[in-house]
Amino acid sequence: MAQTKKPNILIFMTDQERADVTYADHPCRTPHVERLAREGVRFGNVFTTMAHCCPSRASFFTGLYPSQHGIYNNVSGRAAIHRALNDGVVTFSERLKNAGYGLYFSGKWHITAEENPVDRGWVELAVTGGKERKAGQPLDSWREMPSREEPRERARGELVRPGWGNKKLYGAKGELENINDYRLVQRGIRQLDELKGTQDPWCLYIGVIGPHDPFIVPEKYAKMYDPNEIELPPNYADSLSDKPGIYRRMRRVFDQLTPQEVKESIAHYWGFCTMMDDLFGMVLDALDRNGQAEDTLVLFMSDHGESLASHGIYCKGISPYDETYRVPCVVRWPQGVSNPGREVTELVSMMDFAPTFV
Repeated sequence: MAQTKKPNILIFMTDQERADVTYADHPCRTPHVERLAREGVRFGNVFTTMAHCCPSRASFFTGLYPSQHGIYNNVSGRAAIHRALNDGVVTFSERLKNAGYGLYFSGKWHITAEENPVDRGWVELAVTGGKERKAGQPLDSWREMPSREEPRERARGELVRPGWGNKKLYGAKGELENINDYRLVQRGIRQLDELKGTQDPWCLYIGVIGPHDPFIVPEKYAKMYDPNEIELPPNYADSLSDKPGIYRRMRRVFDQLTPQEVKESIAHYWGFCTMMDDLFGMVLDALDRNGQAEDTLVLFMSDHGESLASHGIYCKGISPYDETYRVPCVVRWPQGVSNPGREVTELVSMMDFAPTFV
């Protein structure tokens, strides 16, 4: 259909969210994403280029493979292979700015440690994981680094990690209004209010940190799902005997958790996903309130998934499984989407979005 105005673009990106939790038939409740799917299009086979924050986000912003944009792992860690995008790599934001878009960024960056969003054309509202000027330690010195903390007796929901201290995988803490994700979402909403009525096209990126591990959420969300009603993943009993040894090493870490603790961790993760959905709902409400919904393309997606005890492991990174590589993706654009409420099953890559926006 004919367009009289370039569409606004609103990107809401979660961190480490599985695709399956956003479906209406899943026990985890995400009513606002489900609403978006009814009013738009769900893409059911969207895969990241790598199940790791930095390379996947760099692919999203550049439309390139990690081998092309140069980001292979965490740019902020001591083991960073590269801390900056390759020379000559361009992001979609730069092209949108040249096309007359106003660009606003609130949330997680984590693409390069040598630049911030402002260096790629964005107005920074609130940024986490931005530029770090300190140089990374060489990989060899990182390998030789002495143990940072002696392990102590494992508490419920904790993992003992020799040399790295204990890590609490899930728990309850704080109030929604005091969480950083809430604050950065509110900053994005204030920007939407400021853009009300403007005729110039804009792109707003809101990048929350949840539901990234650890799954520590306010009590309301921690108690939202009953662990006793949760079943272990169908492939939880995978011995990984026919897989590379690195996966069995990973599993040994997470086998510290009892089956009941695994169920509790899943309950907390689902609560985390519902909390992110509540924040997303606040953004949709702001679009409706300001009369911006009709001419705004809204994209909800994540950078990669979460194992969540599938194959007996957690997190992401090395594990090459559907749970970590398939990401949720729903698009709504009233003026540009035909036959809303359908699902597209063709293969889509994290690299497809940058050229599509352009």
